[in-house]
Parts: sequence; C-alpha cells; structure tokens
Amino acid sequence: MRTLGQPTAPAAVRALLATGFPHAVLLSGPAGTGKTYLAMALAVRSAQAGSAKGVVRLLGVTAALGAAFLAVKGYEYHSEWTDGLVPALHFTYAGAHRAGVEAFFSLYFLMTGLHALHLAIGIGIVGWVAWKAHRGAFDSRYHDPVEVTGLYWHFVDCVWVFLYPLFYLMGLSR
Repeated sequence: MRTLGQPTAPAAVRALLATGFPHAVLLSGPAGTGKTYLAMALAVRSAQAGSAKGVVRLLGVTAALGAAFLAVKGYEYHSEWTDGLVPALHFTYAGAHRAGVEAFFSLYFLMTGLHALHLAIGIGIVGWVAWKAHRGAFDSRYHDPVEVTGLYWHFVDCVWVFLYPLFYLMGLSR
C-alpha cells in the first residue's frame, strides 16, 4: 500500500525494470515525451522533404512510443486498482486524510485518463497518416495532414509536460 504523497510512476517503472524491460524509465517522464516529440518533428521534416519512407518509419516510431507509454500507464492503473485507490469504483484507503487522498486520485484519474484518451486517439491518427504516406498521398508540396497531426501530437506531449510534475514530482522533497 502506498503512503500519501508517494508517486505511483516510480513503482511502475521499478516493476517493469525488474521484469527485464530496461527502458521503462524513459517512457513515463520527460525523456519519453522528448523522444515522441523528436520522432514526430522528424516525421514532419521528412514530409517536408518529400521522403515518404522517412514519414512512415518515424510515424511508426512515434506510435510505438505512444503505445509503450499507454502500456506503462495501464500498469500504473492496475497497481492503483490493486491498492484500492480508484475513487467511486474501488477505494479502500483507510489511512490519514482519506478525503484528501480520494480527491487527489479523482483528479489524477480524470486528468491522466483524458490524456491517455487523447494519446490513444493520436496513435490512431498517426497510424492513418502513416498508411496514407505509405500509399504516396504526400509529397514535398502537399503534407498538411502530417503537419496537423504533428501539431495535435505536440499538444498532447505538452499537456504531459504539465501533468507529470503535478502528479509525480510534487511532494518528492518531503
């Protein structure tokens, strides 16, 4: 059982590292966000240069990193369910400040769940654009769908830049 103020991501990362998944730590924090941001930016640059192969490859990397992030998030959600920290559905926390802990996890699931939903939508869009690129729909003159997809992806990345410290880093100095 976690104590109040203890972040959930490091536990998930430790568990994934213990299973032999050495790069789990790179997927949940700023390093993971940076990797998807870079892969998408390079995909847009490839589209501007007219490299369909580069677009497809880099969008595939972007989608794979996004899916890996969702897998880590799914593991975290499972851990919180097991620990009885899911408000309204399975909340069994009996420690101090029960109401505050429940409010925290309500906001946590609302905000990270909305982020995960938008990420899943983004993965679908990235897959569709990669498929269109594979079929030759874009060149150096017309690549607007790749750029718009990049803008959406970067928006989702930027939201995580604010959510990560809010939920995972606050209170670590205590």
